[in-house]
Parts: sequence; structure tokens; C-alpha cells
Amino acid sequence: MECHVCEVRSSVGYCAECQQLLCETCGVPCDICGKLSCPEHVHETRSGKRLCKGCYDERRGKREQKKAAAAAKHDKPEGDAAVADDAEAEGEAMDEALAESAPIPIQPWQMSLYIAVAGLVIVLLMLVFPGLRRIPLGGTNYIPTTLVVMIFPILSCVWAGLGLYKDEYFRDRSKCFIGIGLSIAGAALAILAMVTDPAATAQSELEQFQNERQDLNQQELTDWREKAKEQFRQ
Repeated sequence: MECHVCEVRSSVGYCAECQQLLCETCGVPCDICGKLSCPEHVHETRSGKRLCKGCYDERRGKREQKKAAAAAKHDKPEGDAAVADDAEAEGEAMDEALAESAPIPIQPWQMSLYIAVAGLVIVLLMLVFPGLRRIPLGGTNYIPTTLVVMIFPILSCVWAGLGLYKDEYFRDRSKCFIGIGLSIAGAALAILAMVTDPAATAQSELEQFQNERQDLNQQELTDWREKAKEQFRQ
């Protein structure tokens, strides 16, 4: 569907206040929660931050509470309104500085990329060192390591899907396909490592050989033993 503002580009989300469809260019993301707002309903603070209606109202309510608490504590007269406004602006600037200095939460596309890379590294090690392709359980029993490694591509795709689905991450949606591509490559190499496992091939040949021996009668078994002895003597 087309954007309500430009009526040209395809929409990627909607305004948090009027619910109108917005494209990637016309939608203004909130600097706090990431929700989109149209140009008419975006709220800009004194420091230049652009907020959606929900974050703006929440911020405004906190400022009113602080102002009321300060007025009740110090019992300031109305003539000090200008001083109170300056103090409020200063406090707002301090709050924004603290918010900007806080650690930035990791994005879904980053999680997808990190997990996909970790899985790909493990698969490459499996290809270089065939002994890593199986997890022994005792005796001849084992679990193919591929079944465990496949968790990495699945988790990577889940995080990438989250980044593609949530509106607040729409600006980085194209980066999610990096993790998806690496996940597909890692899964394909993991399957290749399992199929070409030399230990599994040798065990399969041994089982086939034992099954063939069981089908031999006594005379054929005696002939086979004599033939094996002759090959050993040579």
C-alpha cells in the first residue's frame, strides 16, 4: 500500500498517533522507542529530539511531576516561573545527556549476524577436523554434530525475522538478510559435513560387510576365510 504522505512509495509502517501509512522516507522514528510518526504529529523537544506522542506525553508527565514536587518542596512564588523554566530546561538537558551516554541496545540484525558467524565458524572447523563431526555416546553410538549446530542458523533466522517484522527496526531491515544468508550457507555446509563424514562412511561399510557375512553358508564362509588368509600371507 502507498504512503499517505507522499502517495508514491510503499508503506513500511504507520503513524503512532493518526495510524496513517508511512514510507521509509516520510516516517519519522521516535528517538526513544523507534515508533513512526508522520511529519504533522512528530513532537520535537527543546534539544532537538523527535518523539512519538506516547513518549512525548510520558516525558511531559514526568516533567510536570518534578515541577510540582519542586514547587511543593521549596514553596516557590509565581514570580520565579522563569527560574523554574530554566532549571527545567537544564534538568531536561541533563536527562538527555544521561540517556545518550547509556549503552545502546543490540539490534536484531546484529544478533542474527553474530549467531550466524558463530555457527559458520563451527561448521568450518568440522570440515577441517572430521573428528568434530560426531558426538560419541559410548560404543558405536553417536550424535551427528550437525544436529546441534543447526540451532545456530535457526536462532539467527529468528532474530532476523524479528528485525524484519518490528516497525522500530525498519531502517536496518536490509541488514537482516546478511544474517539470513550466512545462516543458509552454514546450514548447507553443516549438511555437507554430515554427509561426507569419513567415520560414518566406514561404519556403514562395516555394517554392510557384517550383513553380507551373515548371509553366507558354511562352505562360502570357509572359502572366504581361506581367501582372506591368502591375501594376508601375500
